[in-house]
Amino acid sequence: MQDRLDSVEQILDWRSKQLSLSAFHYERIPLSQCRAWRLADGRIEHSTRRFFSVAGIAAASASPAVNTQSQPIIDQPEVGTLAFLLRHLDGQCDVLVQAKTEPGNVGAAQLAPTVQATLSNYNRLHGGAPTRYLEYFDITTDTTSDQLQSEQGTRFLAKYNRNATREIVGSGPEPAGEAWRWCGMEPLLALLHHDYVINTDARSVLVASPWESLGPDGSPFSFARGACNFGADLFTSHGTQDDKAVHNFVDLLDRLSAARLSASIVLCPVPIDSISGWIFEDSEIADEGRSRFRVGYHRIQALDREVPRWDQPLLSDFHAVNVVLVCQRRGGVLHFLLRHAVEIGFREGVQFGPSLQLTATEHLRDPFQRPLVDLIEEGIVHADVWASDEGGRFDHNRVRYRIVQLPDGLECSDGPAASWATLSQIRKLLKISGALTNEARSVLSLLLPYLWKA
Repeated sequence: MQDRLDSVEQILDWRSKQLSLSAFHYERIPLSQCRAWRLADGRIEHSTRRFFSVAGIAAASASPAVNTQSQPIIDQPEVGTLAFLLRHLDGQCDVLVQAKTEPGNVGAAQLAPTVQATLSNYNRLHGGAPTRYLEYFDITTDTTSDQLQSEQGTRFLAKYNRNATREIVGSGPEPAGEAWRWCGMEPLLALLHHDYVINTDARSVLVASPWESLGPDGSPFSFARGACNFGADLFTSHGTQDDKAVHNFVDLLDRLSAARLSASIVLCPVPIDSISGWIFEDSEIADEGRSRFRVGYHRIQALDREVPRWDQPLLSDFHAVNVVLVCQRRGGVLHFLLRHAVEIGFREGVQFGPSLQLTATEHLRDPFQRPLVDLIEEGIVHADVWASDEGGRFDHNRVRYRIVQLPDGLECSDGPAASWATLSQIRKLLKISGALTNEARSVLSLLLPYLWKA
């Protein structure tokens, strides 16, 4: 077994071999054949009443993003652990990466954190193998970073997972079988710019980690500042003090608080089989216009997982999602436009999200996002990546993530619906639970390869 994978090609080759070992297969089945899953008490639930359930919910809000809305939603109150183990050996920083097969991933196997497990899984309610490396992230251990971060608030109800990293000195533990490898930090971060390679949870943990630990010299973007204008802008924005920003950090938090107060979301549970505007059948649950998403049932085989065969529901979007993070030099400093994202699944009601997050059928409905659709056509694209989000709960939900820089002087006001923030301020927001959406963290992770660009 090779101790360290130190190139993009080696990592991709290992991932391909792992997919072959998993002998992955999945197929659609009706709910009536979905083993251990049932309709009970107005929701689709597991026979243990653990793991997760799919419930019905009706929401009302003063925000036009919600207004009055009913839908199925994943109810999974357990806090899972998503964590990377980092080692410093022979002057190199390596990451212990898992090639994890999940039914909803495009390509099935994607690169995941060292530990990616729900509470039910690492308590072994599935009766399968134990969660590897969990002992390195016990609450008594000294982690480098550790915070709760939200999952997708349009599909999960109040779902937050622990995002953690731990750095060790020396060779560290041996890979626990073929599904884990120590990978060089530089090639791993480079793969963030490859389609369908790094999974949602890995992106979230990496971007919430101390960036000083991810780069070559402990000074984020110091290499990139001499390589390109964007790199220089990132370096400056990362080091900018509040007095050079459009809003100081306290004002940013105040703007978020004001958005939360004005959203005023009210939730009411409804039976999953009688949601207004949705059709409930044994084969699936789907909205009447088939414009949003459906809940389907699947039989899955992945021989490299703790349990090699299982059934479960998966949520599947009918359309791909377009996510854009807009940036622009304002007052000579690069700022990023963070939309005040109102989503019914957030405990807080509102978090900072990407500038734009829309499907092809939604782009005419949002008064703030609609003008951005045209503005981004005039910008410079610094990153453009396709991902399939949350393959353990979603079925091939494809998202196009882009970072687009608008020309200097092009009018783009934040107004009450969004806020301009420097990279320095975004780093602070990443340390606050419930401040940045899952999609915002994913698109921000596309900046991490610039830590190594020279």
